[in-house]
Amino acid sequence: MHATKPLVPHRLLAAFPDATTALFFILVWLSPMTAGGASVFSAIVLIALELPALLALSGVFMLHVKAPWHDRLKVAACLCAALSCICLFAIKAFQALPSGLLLVSILAMLIGKGLIYMTTRRDSTWAIEGLKLAIHLGVLLIVVSIADHFSATIPRGGFTDDVMRQLTLPLDVFDHLSPDSPWAQPWWIVLAGALYFSLCAISRYAMAPERPAR
Repeated sequence: MHATKPLVPHRLLAAFPDATTALFFILVWLSPMTAGGASVFSAIVLIALELPALLALSGVFMLHVKAPWHDRLKVAACLCAALSCICLFAIKAFQALPSGLLLVSILAMLIGKGLIYMTTRRDSTWAIEGLKLAIHLGVLLIVVSIADHFSATIPRGGFTDDVMRQLTLPLDVFDHLSPDSPWAQPWWIVLAGALYFSLCAISRYAMAPERPAR
């Protein structure tokens, strides 16, 4: 039998997309006006798109499970709904605040999810990747819920009163805005995003599959 050992470069490559996104969120939290409102808006949009993106990727994984045709049809319908949600929200966000940074952020997110699928298909690691998706989905819901609950006490980072007066975020993306919404208090959702993607990067590094040593 071949001994197995984790390949550090392989693990780093698996964690790279989420680690890069986490770094982007940290930079936005520390210096929100670096790219003007576009950087803050892009971060909020990425968090909003993460949930349907995870659901869509989960649907793609489930289509590979042997099941009756009517169950697979239900999965395909859910997959189409998640993809439609991603496309419609991305289009609405770009219409609200067109920017190259927003476009690059959305494309990078889609490419990252595509790489997960391609790697999983190549290595046939459907079970472990499915577990990761379930973990990430749970972490996303928990982190955002906790951050929302404690939004008033979360550190504001670079979102000072002066910055908030200069920061102009489009208000027409959602129909209803609450006083503690990400548009009124963007620092908590940005910091929650930094924490979420950091945890995703750690989990992808820790749970990267081991390869046989030659």
